[in-house]
Amino acid sequence: MVVQAAGCHVSALVAGGRSLTCEVIPYVERLAERIAGFPETAVRIAKRRINAAGLPPKEDVHVDSGFFQALARDPSTMARIRALMQRGMQERSRTEPDFGEAVGEL
Repeated sequence: MVVQAAGCHVSALVAGGRSLTCEVIPYVERLAERIAGFPETAVRIAKRRINAAGLPPKEDVHVDSGFFQALARDPSTMARIRALMQRGMQERSRTEPDFGEAVGEL
């Protein structure tokens, strides 16, 4: 297992409109270096257990994906998405940070 700490690319992590990139990169690099120092088998087993505890079974993901696709094709959902896009969703605007408010105003 190879973990590259130096030269990693981290896009700006934004919390409350404040960039944390400069604070996060050194932490991530130190964490990657620590993890790289552990036995490979231990890291692999730990990762498997963390994923098992935190990720749903594949079957559930497929079911949820089907529900999402059905809802995304619904005309009322499509109209709401169009309205959100007109308000600046997926652009540099306040729509995404204030998503709950934007949806509530539709």
